[in-house]
Amino acid sequence: MVEFAETRRDILQIDYDFEDRIEYSVFVFDGETREFGSSNNDVGWGAVVDALFLNGRLNVGAGYISNLAESDEEYLREENNAFQNKVGAWNAYAVYEADNWAASIEILQATDSFREFERSVNKPKAWNLESAYFVNNDVEIALRYERSDELIDEAQEKYGIALTWHLANKVSFTAEYLRANYKKGFVEEDDDIFVTRGNTFAVWFAFEF
Repeated sequence: MVEFAETRRDILQIDYDFEDRIEYSVFVFDGETREFGSSNNDVGWGAVVDALFLNGRLNVGAGYISNLAESDEEYLREENNAFQNKVGAWNAYAVYEADNWAASIEILQATDSFREFERSVNKPKAWNLESAYFVNNDVEIALRYERSDELIDEAQEKYGIALTWHLANKVSFTAEYLRANYKKGFVEEDDDIFVTRGNTFAVWFAFEF
């Protein structure tokens, strides 16, 4: 659920790396949304900082994007991609990797409220916490907990477990189960029928080449 600000655009990006430990990036891109009443598309921009500590075991970072309406979610599609006020978003994350386990946390939040939406969904936010235990070189067990607030059509919380088995060189099998709980009266499935919970079970093979 922390992917609601992701976007794919042709960008101009400048990076600066300091001693292979801290990296700064700034970027600009030609957007597809525009201010209400204007015929010119918005020019989006953003910045990212990423750093390594504890001999590379701890990775922390933060980022900002100037216009959340430019995300792949297309928040303003029904408004012909015209915004009354520009809403940005920021994120922060930390990842720690030990010898046989790893843990990560990430948060993403809008910086302002969309005037086009109702108060219950006008300032989305989400965060997740993940941990993994490497039983051996072939087996990995992972746990995940996610939570969101004012994120359209999404669960209030999700949690689950995944098992990955590396069958051979560059071949792996993963099975995952996720449980989702929805805020009461938040996601409508049919007329006056609201989603309260959901279960997802997925399996897949991965081939690396």
